[in-house]
Amino acid sequence: MTGFLAGLAIRDTAGFVAGVLFLLVGLAAIGVSGGYPVGTLLHMGPGYFPVVLGALLVIIGVASMVRAVAVTTVTPDTAAVRIALQPLLVVGAAVLVFAGGIDRIGLIPSVFATALLACMAGPKPKLLEGGLIAAALSAMAAGIFFYGLKLPFTLF
Repeated sequence: MTGFLAGLAIRDTAGFVAGVLFLLVGLAAIGVSGGYPVGTLLHMGPGYFPVVLGALLVIIGVASMVRAVAVTTVTPDTAAVRIALQPLLVVGAAVLVFAGGIDRIGLIPSVFATALLACMAGPKPKLLEGGLIAAALSAMAAGIFFYGLKLPFTLF
């Protein structure tokens, strides 16, 4: 291949795919919210948050894609891509625990269990560190969503 793209190779396939997903979700959020009035920073309309969030996702996606592309020569003997199954399953379980627990056991236990499970997805999980992070996130979620925004969640 000659020309502008000669010498470009994807050195981080997972980062590139994540960037594409961020980009697509961001563009979809901007597209779906296109019919809603955006408003201003002081008087936000119903389309303001989706447009801003979509734009941030697009920026993150492009940055991830650029970071994943290297200007190198790819050889046929490069390492194969390995999918880490344990983190995928643990984080998926964390999402399911939150979705299933938010109405049954309340906001604080759901956030705590979700954060603790997500902390355990790493290669060397630390229970004490995960518990502290989970406690902090639970307190922040209660403060922001229950007390600050007055959303109709039960705490326990």
